Amino acid sequence: YTFDTTIKELLGDHLELSDKTAEKIVTIRDIISHSHGLGFPSDQLIGNWYAMTKYDFLRNVKHYPVVDEIRRGFHYSNDAFLFLDKAFELMENKTIEQLFRDELFEPLGMIHSNTIDEARYDESYACSYQPGPNGALIKTTRRFVSWHGRNVGAWGLASTADDLAKYLRFVLREGKLEGGTQHVDSDLMKEVLSPQIFYPLPYVKVADGYSLRPDFPTTSQTQSYGMGSWHRYYRGFQLVQHTGSFLGYDTLMTFVPELNIGIFTGLNGPYTDVSWVAETVIQEYILDTLLELPSYLNNTTACTFPAPWGDPVEMPSLQAIPEDVVPALPLDKYTGVFGKEGFGCVSMTLNRTEHDVEVLQFAIGLARMFAYPKEGQAHQFWLKGLDDMFHHWYIGYYSAGFTESGGSINEMRLQGSSLKRMPGDSEQLCSYYLTGLN
Repeated sequence: YTFDTTIKELLGDHLELSDKTAEKIVTIRDIISHSHGLGFPSDQLIGNWYAMTKYDFLRNVKHYPVVDEIRRGFHYSNDAFLFLDKAFELMENKTIEQLFRDELFEPLGMIHSNTIDEARYDESYACSYQPGPNGALIKTTRRFVSWHGRNVGAWGLASTADDLAKYLRFVLREGKLEGGTQHVDSDLMKEVLSPQIFYPLPYVKVADGYSLRPDFPTTSQTQSYGMGSWHRYYRGFQLVQHTGSFLGYDTLMTFVPELNIGIFTGLNGPYTDVSWVAETVIQEYILDTLLELPSYLNNTTACTFPAPWGDPVEMPSLQAIPEDVVPALPLDKYTGVFGKEGFGCVSMTLNRTEHDVEVLQFAIGLARMFAYPKEGQAHQFWLKGLDDMFHHWYIGYYSAGFTESGGSINEMRLQGSSLKRMPGDSEQLCSYYLTGLN
C-alpha cells in the first residue's frame, strides 16, 4: 500500500459515500492532507455529544455531503481520520489503540504515552483548564477527557514532553530507532514531511493565524499544508509543524529538517485564538537561540509582548447564560424526541434545577444540558452543560432552536442540522438514525 491507495480498496463495503465518484478515488493522501472535499456534520456527534462510535459514523457517512471536488480545496476534518482507524484495524486485525502501542509507543520507548480514553484511570493525567466565571479558571474532569477517546487518529493520543522528544528524534532520524534499526522506510518519512496542497487558496477565505507579518519584526508565513502538517518559512528555513487544540489543550510540534531540529511546546489551557501564536513566538525564540541570531524577544519585550508590535490581548469576556428569560411557549411544548437519519435523536424533557425551578433538559449520547430561552429570540435556547460538561456555562458555546407552526413545535435546529419531531414510539427508529443498523 502507498499514500495513493484508495480508501475503498482498504475498506471495501465498509465505505459508502454520497458521491460515488468520490467514493472510488479518495485516497489516504487526500484524507491526511484534508483535500478530500468531504463535509461532515458529525464532529458534534463524536466530539461534542459523545453519541456515536466510529463504527456508527462509518455506517452513516453516506448521509453526509461531498462539498468540493477532491484535491481542489482544503477542508479540515477530524472525522475523516476514522476511515484510516478502521482500515488499519481491518488490515492488522487489531484495535487502533493496540496498533499505536505495538508500532509506535513500544518501539520508540514512549512509556508514558497512551490514548485519552485511559485518562479516567490515570490520576497523573494533566487536565485542561477552561474559562470560568469572573475570570477564574475551571478544570475539566478526567472522565470528560476520556469521552473524546473515540477518534484516536485525530485527537485521541496523550503523551508527555519526554516521550514526544523521542518521537521528534525518530522523525529527524528519518524513521530509525535509537539503536539504528530502520523502523519506517526513510523515503516514506521524507514524503510525510513534504507539502501537498497550497494554503491559503484564493477561492477559500481563510485567516492565516500563523503569519506574524506585519505585527512582528521577523516574517514567518504559512504557504502549504502537508500530511497533517503546516509548512512555513522562518528566516528562510522551512518549518514543518503539527498543531492541535482540544478541550483547552494546545500543542505545537515543529521540525526543521534542514537543521535537524525538533521542538515541542504544549499548553493545557485555556485555549484562545492567540494560543498558537504565543507558542509560535516561543518556538521562534528557541530557534533564534539555537542559530545564535538576535531575537525580537528580550528581557523587556518578553514581558510587554505583544507590545510594542501589537495590542495586548485580553481574555475573552464571557457572560453567564441567563436563567430567568420567559419562553415564547410553555416549556412542555418543546419536549419530545427530535431526530435525523445519520445523526441520531435528541431527547427534550422537563427537569428541575437545584433551586427547584422547572427547566427544559437536552440529552443525546453522554451529553446532558439545561436549555434556557434566549432574550428576544423566540424558540431559541442556550445550552448549559451539566455534570462533566459543567464548564459550558456561558453564552455563545452551544445553542438550539425550534420551528413553530400553529402553536406546535415540529422541528429542532442544532449545530446547523435540522431534526424533525419523532413519533411517540421512536426508540427503534432513533437507534437506526444513530447507528445505521436496522
